[in-house]
Amino acid sequence: MPGDNLTREEAQLRAHLISDLKYDVYLDVTSSVKSTPENLTFQSISKVSFKYQSFDDLKHSTFIDLKAMKVNSITLNGTELPLTNFADHRIALPADLLQEHNELSVDADCEYTNTGEGLHRYYAEDEDQVYLYTQFEVADSRRVYAVFEQPDLKATFDFTVKAPAQWILTSTEPETSVQEDGAAKVWKFGTTPVMSSYLTSLCAGPFSVWEDEHLNADGRNIKMRVLARKALAEFVDDDVIFATTKAGFDYYADLFKVSFPYTKYDQVFMPQFNAGAMENIGNVTYRESYIFNVAVPNAVRERRTITILHELAHMWFGNLVTMQWWNDLWLNESFAEYVSTLAAAEATERKNVWVQFNVHEKSWGLGQDSYPTTHPIAAEIKDLNDVLVNFDGITYAKGAAVLQSLTNYCGREKFFEGVGNYLRRFSYANATLHDLLTELEKVTHKDLHAWSKYWIESAGPNTLSVDFEEKNGVFTKFDIVQSAPEAHPIYRPHALQVGLYNFTEDSSTYVSPNITATGALNLRGAKLRLVQSFSAEVAPEVVTHLQPLVGEKRPDLIFINDAGKTFGKIRLDEVSTEVALRYPHKIADSLTRALILDALWFMVRDKKVDVKQYIDAVFKALASETESITISTLIRRLKVAVFTMTKPSARIQAIKGAGTNLWNLAIDATESGDAQYQFLLAFTNFASTGDHIAVLKELLSGKMHLLELSIDNKLQWDIRIALARLNAIDKPQILLAREQDKSEYGRLGAVSALAALNTPEAKAGAVESVYSKFSTLSNSEIESTAVGFNDVITTELIDDFIYEYFERINEIWDGKDFAIAETILRTFYPSRVANLELAQLGEKWLDQNEQRPDALRRIVIENLDDTRRALSVQKASFA
Repeated sequence: MPGDNLTREEAQLRAHLISDLKYDVYLDVTSSVKSTPENLTFQSISKVSFKYQSFDDLKHSTFIDLKAMKVNSITLNGTELPLTNFADHRIALPADLLQEHNELSVDADCEYTNTGEGLHRYYAEDEDQVYLYTQFEVADSRRVYAVFEQPDLKATFDFTVKAPAQWILTSTEPETSVQEDGAAKVWKFGTTPVMSSYLTSLCAGPFSVWEDEHLNADGRNIKMRVLARKALAEFVDDDVIFATTKAGFDYYADLFKVSFPYTKYDQVFMPQFNAGAMENIGNVTYRESYIFNVAVPNAVRERRTITILHELAHMWFGNLVTMQWWNDLWLNESFAEYVSTLAAAEATERKNVWVQFNVHEKSWGLGQDSYPTTHPIAAEIKDLNDVLVNFDGITYAKGAAVLQSLTNYCGREKFFEGVGNYLRRFSYANATLHDLLTELEKVTHKDLHAWSKYWIESAGPNTLSVDFEEKNGVFTKFDIVQSAPEAHPIYRPHALQVGLYNFTEDSSTYVSPNITATGALNLRGAKLRLVQSFSAEVAPEVVTHLQPLVGEKRPDLIFINDAGKTFGKIRLDEVSTEVALRYPHKIADSLTRALILDALWFMVRDKKVDVKQYIDAVFKALASETESITISTLIRRLKVAVFTMTKPSARIQAIKGAGTNLWNLAIDATESGDAQYQFLLAFTNFASTGDHIAVLKELLSGKMHLLELSIDNKLQWDIRIALARLNAIDKPQILLAREQDKSEYGRLGAVSALAALNTPEAKAGAVESVYSKFSTLSNSEIESTAVGFNDVITTELIDDFIYEYFERINEIWDGKDFAIAETILRTFYPSRVANLELAQLGEKWLDQNEQRPDALRRIVIENLDDTRRALSVQKASFA
């Protein structure tokens, strides 16, 4: 529907017409606790005050946005409008009724969702309670009240909410009154500051609450709360959450020289959340899995720290100063991602977060930047459909990496001085990339608009490699060679650091001048350590000569992006590649180790390293790896390498071997902890033999123990999913376990296990439960169904479903809300099939659907690119 979308041109016109916005919103959500949730609606009354001005000597009509089940009345300046003015998710406001000052009232019945959009309703089976939360970014406040929904039409908001009496409610501002109304209570919240509608919020339910406060840099006491479902109350580490948040308050106030600008700070942990978190002003929402009621890798705990600081950073970037249009979404996300890593490293105990930043964030950005669908960091956003798929690795991770480089280019002190000036100048307003660069140029006296053309306004990754010549082990030439993809032939300036690494017993004792010349040496306790580093400025050209390295001895390994100073694909030279593949576990420094393993992965993807060699290197690295994020990243890549990139003729053996290796790593672990937990979890993904089944059953029954590692209910369900995949458990056994476990893990684990059953009926049932236009599955239930459906050792049972997938793409896109449609099209793509037929079907669909929305085609193109890449790696493999 056109009204489901909003073009940039429509938004620009409306911004010319409308100003001085004030909203008074009344919601009655008492209906949410009805026993029958289907088609539940809530009352929404929106009173909107605004100024209108014509331009171009014409008086233009306009519209206000609303997605509602039913509109009961529309009144504009005392005139009741016909209900037919509401159509296609818009209410038409006729030009002849618009005045300089306007009062609009809309009474509507809006729908609760289970998709993580608008007002999401969740029934907690383990509590027999209902919880509500809002999620409005990008354009879903219109699902809850009538609104001029675009980021540059900022306004003040007054919310009044009628809810069940036993509930606790949170919104942007603290409540000013709570009055009884029969079996309900009416909550009235204070007037908000001027803000964009997508940052308004409401959370409601019988929460458990923890309270604290913090002395703000401006002398105000900021009230703080943590809220979570009662079923999770015993697991809430509120002291850690508050401590991290307080550290962020002080760090950002000092960094930006701007105090936290809002009244209070609630942090609410909610189930069935589509993202990691959302930066609603004063009322941040997080996914519930950030309350650790089961074992999680340390990387996840570290990620939560960064996420808490990321959302807090948004109070300045995105909330206080907001992008004018969605092409500058990166101004929100890249800044928050970059400075949250800074804050974690410098203001919390998470001192080694730069490993996560490089191996997780930057690598995510590099993968996204390698797709045919890559776009500039400051992307061209024509409409809402474009931005919906733009919450990606470029907007978050590449942007954050580029800001790190920009900080170095400007100098840290000058960079944050300019950022502070930008925040003060555009407080409570909207700004653009040009505005930021202008403020930075004022203090740095550098042409940052030119720099931006290279890094922020152009797409595609550069590849950097070394070209050297030597004589008697000494460099006689040392060049950095830069290349660019054919579709984006731009060469950029790179500030990097060249690291020279040798095998040494300690920091000074040299072991070997050329490790490859002597074969598999007995290296004893030797490690690859940095012996010399050189700062280098790479010109925006194909070749840059590095004269300072001429005359230096050639080391055992050369790494030209030491410390991860730049963003791009790094190609190791032939000797360094061999050393890295044979001895990844010997690289002493954790960040260097992660960066080199990352470089090897992208070399596999680009057919520069054989996938079998890479898999062998992964197991060498895992045996002694200490960084949690590196372990989880290697395991995630191992799945792709084995299940899609290994040749079909060698795949079964590779899966069996990986499963056995992971089990051996788990039982060989010297202590119960992060690594052992990750190895066991990964083992459940690769288990494929009779011996593996026997191990899984003994673990599930409690007959086998791994040191002190607890087999909690989540891990129990991971084991059941593996057993279902192997037909070692049946449907009645799954349903019995589900009946005994009312937790969220039990509910979703059973969904995955039923879909994982290795029968035609189970696979067909999984597809129909999701694809059907009558499906009422929630966002998390769809994701869990996809996990089980795609969990196969051999692909025979899902091979035929590739045809149905492509036949139903348009039906899914047109018949479901965006969040659900994207989830289905990404998670149900049968990537493990990874054959030529799957690629050909993708190509055929694209050829026959050239006029379909860019956002939809982008999903198909990226899925297809993954398959093409897997096929090319298979073809190049020696195995």
